[in-house]
Amino acid sequence: MVRMKTQVTAPATWAVDEGVDGRRVLRAPSWAAGAADVGLVLYPLWQLPDPPAAQVTPFVERDLPPGTRARATSSVEGKTRFGAPMTVVEADVLDHDGQLVERRLCAVYQFLEYGGGAMVRAKNPARLVEHRADLDALLATGQADFTGHIAALEQLYAGLTEEGSWARS
Repeated sequence: MVRMKTQVTAPATWAVDEGVDGRRVLRAPSWAAGAADVGLVLYPLWQLPDPPAAQVTPFVERDLPPGTRARATSSVEGKTRFGAPMTVVEADVLDHDGQLVERRLCAVYQFLEYGGGAMVRAKNPARLVEHRADLDALLATGQADFTGHIAALEQLYAGLTEEGSWARS
């Protein structure tokens, strides 16, 4: 099954691991030494809730390790380079003792009636800080890939030839 997905414009040199559930993990070659501690996860699109802002917290809390909780440390509203609404949240994932397990940089997008998300997960917060400017620019390239979904009526008629016009007599 083809799933609609969130995409970013990453350099061609980045490695992409395809997941069976539609997720993709991207890693920059420069992160090779710490590849296990930093990854950009792209998630399939989902139906937007009403109001759309209700999608942000559940996305930030997605895939938490057992016994942990997420605490947002900052949230910024913005737009992608194509003008889609985007919320960028930085969050700490803490264990039951309040110790940092992971830092997240989450971009939650609104694409028409669908939400999309990209999440940078870093076990070493210093590596996230080191690459922050590049990651912010990368997250701003977020866009929807509606492959496998009819997004416009025009797609229903793709490839059909027109036999004539109704205006002809």
